[in-house]
Amino acid sequence: SLGLLVRLDDEEEIDGLVSGGLDWSGTTHPSRDDIRVRMAVSNKDRERFRMAMTADGDSQDEAVSGSLGLALFAEADEKFDGRVSGGLDWSDALEASMTVSNRNREKLHMAMTADGNSRFRERDGSLGLLVRLDDEEEIDGLVSGGLDWSGTTHPSRDDIRVRMAVSNKDRERFRMAMTADGDSQDEAMAGSLGLLVRTDADDKLDGHLSGAVDWSGMTDANRDDLQASMTVINRNREKLHMAMTADGNS
Repeated sequence: SLGLLVRLDDEEEIDGLVSGGLDWSGTTHPSRDDIRVRMAVSNKDRERFRMAMTADGDSQDEAVSGSLGLALFAEADEKFDGRVSGGLDWSDALEASMTVSNRNREKLHMAMTADGNSRFRERDGSLGLLVRLDDEEEIDGLVSGGLDWSGTTHPSRDDIRVRMAVSNKDRERFRMAMTADGDSQDEAMAGSLGLLVRTDADDKLDGHLSGAVDWSGMTDANRDDLQASMTVINRNREKLHMAMTADGNS
């Protein structure tokens, strides 16, 4: 503690005391906060300011957590009595959380999860986010998706498949799925591209684009030199079909 007395013309102007403490014995005592700090300022036996802070943490092999508390008093009136706590766990998927409270009332809570999986020719994963303000959920969302190119070695499947979905409060907001497939021979190529887009569980686009080009006729006098085609479909209905041939002789 530190005390100070100032007297001018036999009249006390300041009769103050500053006191405080630091305690880190909790670092060896699991039932107590690791660190505790306190400070108080008074004048003429009246408290003017007081602060108390606590800090605590824990660490395991693949997880960490901790908290920080802070209390502020001015003129014996509580101005702030808050706590921030959080944790991070990567033992399986990745999980992170943070909570901010004041006067024992939650002001903000955020939680995030991330998970993924990898196989030989396939990747998929998801990301979840929860945000709560004043104990009311604002966001409870999930983004998931995947990429699969195993069809490049499997002739009966699309070469590439991609998918993504976004949901909030267990309601799907957006979904996209795409497929791509192709085939190549000595003098011909063919391919297709499919796209599905859905918002709020309503299909906006369910299309398919396919086409081919064949130039084998350049070595076959009985066939057109070049043949090309393209077809556009939406919701199983043909929207456009185009075919072109080109032939020449020199």
